Amino acid sequence: MKNKNGFTLVELLAVIVVLGVIMVIAGTAVLSQRKKANIEEAKKIEKTLVDLGPGIYTYEKLNGSSEFMEKFNEGKTFKISQDNLISAGYLDGEIKNPSGNGTCDAYLVVDPSLSDEMFKGYIDCPNLYKTDGYGNNYESITLSSNN
Repeated sequence: MKNKNGFTLVELLAVIVVLGVIMVIAGTAVLSQRKKANIEEAKKIEKTLVDLGPGIYTYEKLNGSSEFMEKFNEGKTFKISQDNLISAGYLDGEIKNPSGNGTCDAYLVVDPSLSDEMFKGYIDCPNLYKTDGYGNNYESITLSSNN
C-alpha cells in the first residue's frame, strides 16, 4: 500500500463544492432574515408616525392652529406630509429607508370621524415596504411650527 501525503484534486473539488452549497443555503437564509428585519423597521417607523398624532393634536389645539383645528372640527380627513412634520419640528429629518436605499415617503393621515384609529401612518420605502394607498386622496395641511 502506498503512503499518501496529501489530498487528490477530486477530493479538494468535492470539499469546495460542498462548502459552496452550504454557503448558498446560509447566505439565502441570512438575506431573507435581513429583509424581514428591514420590513419590521419600516412598520415601526409607520407606528411612530401614528404615535405622533395625539401630541400634534394637543399642541395644535393648545396653540390654535387654524388650519389643523379647522379641518379637524369640520370632521374632514386630511394628511400631514413628512416635509411638514419636519418643518414643524415633529420629525428630526427625512425618514431613511431601512434597507439603505435612500429615503421613504411618509405622511400622517388624520380622520376625526374615527375615534379608535383617528391617526394613521403611511410609509413608502422603495423596494422594501409600502402601506396600502390609504390617504392618497386627502388634502394636505400645514402645521404651525412648535419650535
